[in-house]
This record gives sequence, structure tokens and C-alpha cells, in this order.
Amino acid sequence: MNGVVTAGAPAGERKSWRDRDGEISFIEWVDESNADRPTLHFAHANGFNGLTYRRLLSPLAKDFRIRAWDARGHGLTS
Repeated sequence: MNGVVTAGAPAGERKSWRDRDGEISFIEWVDESNADRPTLHFAHANGFNGLTYRRLLSPLAKDFRIRAWDARGHGLTS
């Protein structure tokens, strides 16, 4: 899934970055409407991934920049 959308909120976009141990995958809800807002970095519970709480996080994107990561061994993180 590339986008996660709630009416009136920015669309969530799947992104990743590489570090020395592999690739970290995360979903980011950021666009011009919330770019200057505080950032909320969300870490999921064990056994889940960043998409698990998308229905909670997507509406918050109206007021915050949100990043929800997949921890090592979860979701799309390697």
C-alpha cells in the first residue's frame, strides 16, 4: 500500500532509508498543509507494523507531521 488517506488529511506515503544494518521502512504523513507543524514519531507494539494504527494516525496528520516506522523484523523493514 503506497497511500493511506483520511478525508481532509494528507495522504500517508511509504518511504525508506538505508542504514548499515539494512533498510528502515516508514509511513510519513507530510505535505504543505502540515510541514511546519510538530513531528509525531510513532513506534508500534511488538508483532505489528507502521500501518497497524493508520486509522488513528491519519486524522492526526491535520495537526502534526507524522512518521510511523516498521521496527526491525516487522512490516517492510529488513
